[in-house]
Order: sequence, then C-alpha cells, then structure tokens
Amino acid sequence: MPTQITKLRVFIASPGGLDEFRENFNKTLAEYNRLEALPLGVMFEAVGWEVTIGGHTRAQEAINNELRTCDYAVFMLRDRWGSPPDAGRKYSSGFEEEWEIAQNMLDMKQMMNIAACFFSVPENQNKDPGDQYKKVLAFRKILVDGKKDFFKIFKDDHEFEAWLRGYLADWRRHNERAGVEPAGDSTLSRAEATPPGLLPQEDPASSATDQALLKQLNALIKNSAWVALPAFVSAIEPLLTEPADKAFALLMHGYALGQLKRSAEAIAVYDDLLARFGAATEPVLEEIVTRVRARLTLRPPNPTERAR
Repeated sequence: MPTQITKLRVFIASPGGLDEFRENFNKTLAEYNRLEALPLGVMFEAVGWEVTIGGHTRAQEAINNELRTCDYAVFMLRDRWGSPPDAGRKYSSGFEEEWEIAQNMLDMKQMMNIAACFFSVPENQNKDPGDQYKKVLAFRKILVDGKKDFFKIFKDDHEFEAWLRGYLADWRRHNERAGVEPAGDSTLSRAEATPPGLLPQEDPASSATDQALLKQLNALIKNSAWVALPAFVSAIEPLLTEPADKAFALLMHGYALGQLKRSAEAIAVYDDLLARFGAATEPVLEEIVTRVRARLTLRPPNPTERAR
C-alpha cells in the first residue's frame, strides 16, 4: 500500500568557506530521514545554491525563489559575511538578503522556523577581526540583543551534527502536534493527483532534435522522475523548435513541480505557458491550454498564500 510522506524543505544559507558544513548538513539530513523521519512519514529536503537551477533571472533571485518554497531555514556563519549580490543594491551580502526574506516569511507565517549558527574562530582573530568578521559580530549582537531569533554559538565544530539532529527532531514533533502542511503545498497540488495525460509526440512536423529531446522527456515521465524533470525541461525548452513541443514540455514541468509540492513555482510555469500559447488555435496547443486552465481554477486566491 502506498505511504503518504510529508516533505519539509530546509534552506541552507552561508557565505563562502563553509562547504564542509554544508556537506555535513546534507549527510545528516539524509541519515536522519532514513533512520527516524521516513519511518514516521516525514522527509526533510535540503535546499541551497547547490541545487538552484540558473535561468534568465539574476543568480541571487533564483536562490531567493528556492528559499520562498521552504518551511525552515538554517543560517551558518564563521568569519565571513560575504559580498553584495548586485552592485548598487541595498544588501551587503546575499546572506543578508536571504535572512531578510526568511524573516518576512516567518512574520507572515509562511515559514515555520529559522535558526542561526555561529562557528568559533581562533582567539587571535577575535582580537583583530577584520571587516568581514566585524559584520558577522555585528549581526550576532543584533540577535543577542533582540532575543527574538533562535541562535547557537558553537565552541566546537563537532557539536553541529548533534545540534542539527536535535533540531530536526523538534521540527518533526512540532509538525506532528500542529498538523501543519508543508510550505510547498497548496490547493493546486490536489490537481496534481493524476498525470495530465500524455499527448501524441510522434509528430512528423517535429524536428529530429525535438523528437530526441521529447523521447528523453517521456522516459523521465514514465519513470516518475519528478525531481529531475524540472531541471531537464529548463535545459531543453529553449532547444525545442515546435510550439506544441515547447508547450508540452512546460505542461510537464508544471506537473512535476506540483508532484514535488512546489505549487507556487508550478503556477508560475503554467502562467508562462498561458502567456505564450493561450491564444493559439492549433488543436494540440488548444488541448494543452485547456488542461492548464483547468488546473489553475484550483489555485488559492493568492499564489503566495500558504494553504493550511
């Protein structure tokens, strides 16, 4: 019998120099899922710049969009604050921009919790901190004085893994008690209970390139490879030449995002599809557009509002 799994997305934020901790973060989540979370119907998914797909938007905005789909966020700092994400913008680093977005989400109840971690530095660096570490210390003082946000100052780096395991357990228990649905979910996901139906793909009008790419796409669909499919469609859609093939790829992109409980992103893909092909009269395109409009009738009043 199929088992229903509640997926909770956890954003990892850090400036450069903490790659080892980011890797440890992912390994700890995977092990916790296997040993404790999945047997209880919960899965934590790590989200960060490593898995962010590039596109036509600025790099930091692509990361921000991933953050907006998350239920929790962990911010990690040692002695680096980072550099401004864009020239002339108000943020001194991408880390600062991500923190403000997460704070706003928390205030609007679009995120369940945030934690900040500070790793120790050599004693001589405390005496002569330098510009980067001064910014970290200033940020830490804000948290200490504000007494609002949860933070942890580690004296030993090895404490991190045990702390993270305890925090994951607290998050899981909180969700069990509150019965809260994860951030990526919304009423749109109910439209994703069954596949949209595969449309005929062996069109003589399609180029050899289109047919080869669509063959790979259909293989992903057949194997329910929803995690891989969004990135694959993002890569192949500019290469497809026939409008119907492009529209079909976008349809399956939106469907895969729905399966992954990333409904706000699914809505954005569907809106893009309608903007580009909504007025088409070709029968295949009309069928795709009809399917998309039927799905969007189930969207929440505000696509950024989380369903409860």
